[in-house]
Amino acid sequence: MRPEITQSTGARQLPGAAPGPWQRGIVKKTLIKPASETHQLTDFSALNFVTMIDMLTDAINKAGSTDPLKVALALEDMHGKDLVGQDVIMRKDDHQLLMSYYAGIFSKGVKYDSEHTGFGWKNYMTASTADLTLPTICKMKRPE
Repeated sequence: MRPEITQSTGARQLPGAAPGPWQRGIVKKTLIKPASETHQLTDFSALNFVTMIDMLTDAINKAGSTDPLKVALALEDMHGKDLVGQDVIMRKDDHQLLMSYYAGIFSKGVKYDSEHTGFGWKNYMTASTADLTLPTICKMKRPE
């Protein structure tokens, strides 16, 4: 299923959709559907994808368009936070999304289980965005 980016005036699918305002929350609800209304986001493997969709949504709003070049330029040097509050940066030099890395183990004894199995993801290590950001030697060809 291809997710739709939903506009406040009605649903439209990219490409060629009219400019925003685009809503971040509606996109999240389309991609991640908790088991019940009482559960929060429990599939933590989706964390990075939700962050990327949020930034894309913000870039479309900033650009006022879904034109790829305008959106790419709006993404440049964009800063944000992931769902757990860690820094996320779209580096202008090479359009790399710089974000934290979370390592987890699938185990018992977690707050939220996965699909009512009694097992869920338990984080055992986080590498920060700053720790993972290395210099780039990319010489990206920029549009004229």
